[in-house]
Amino acid sequence: MATFEPSEEKAIRHFREANWHPIPEDIGDTRVWIEVDEINNDGEFYYLQGRSNLSEGANIFVAFGNRSLQDETRILPDGSFYLKVPYEYKEDSGFTIRFDPSHWTQWNEVEERYGSRGQKLVGNLVVPDKYSDKQFVELYVEQESTTIDVPDNVELTIDGSEVTMLVPDNVLFDFDEYELKSSSKETLDLIGETLKNSFNKKDFDIVINGHTDNVGNDQYNLDLSKKRADEVRNYLEDQLDSSEVTFTTVGFGAEKPIASNDTEDGQAKNRRVEIVINLK
Repeated sequence: MATFEPSEEKAIRHFREANWHPIPEDIGDTRVWIEVDEINNDGEFYYLQGRSNLSEGANIFVAFGNRSLQDETRILPDGSFYLKVPYEYKEDSGFTIRFDPSHWTQWNEVEERYGSRGQKLVGNLVVPDKYSDKQFVELYVEQESTTIDVPDNVELTIDGSEVTMLVPDNVLFDFDEYELKSSSKETLDLIGETLKNSFNKKDFDIVINGHTDNVGNDQYNLDLSKKRADEVRNYLEDQLDSSEVTFTTVGFGAEKPIASNDTEDGQAKNRRVEIVINLK
């Protein structure tokens, strides 16, 4: 984590170091491969993440079904990519991922590496254009993943490769306590099942954030929020029974409210535990 304090501004900016994959040994090779590691949906969008040996900055496209639902992105320095397509239920439909070196959005160095018409491309993903002498790379991926199911008392949000499950503190703890209520274990059991069944455990880590309202001593709230996050972590670690998942806990106290602390309803919303799944 790097911190930058500008001389003429009051704000302090924090920059977190990117968590990159190992760079493929054959990155930039004209024998292109593309792999999709994870497909999820939240009922509004499909989220695809994968890896390739395409050069950094290469523009790839994805289409779902009859190609009316599309997205595009550029390959990251480690060969990874992330795509988001509007959700629409269609049986027997999949995702078509395409890399076309001749497309006008490609950077010059990408076009030079693979050929202005894709003529340098080789391998089993290469497809000739029906109407010209151009070539492109195309991968078809069947739709396999299902919606991420969470208990009714848990709020789910997905932002790119980050999945957040928000659990109100009264679901998990009694007032001013950090030991899990017996009734909370049903909710955490369901969350544990979701983590086991909806994600590849080798491809994500989990950050558990504890939050309180602004009532009481600041240090006390920080300590309480951290202890609550630790309790949830300990329970989920036992549920997953895997050394492949990385857990981190953070106690924020009242530092990050999501509602006004001027009302009891707002305070109740701010008292929460967030289970954040970072897909790699």
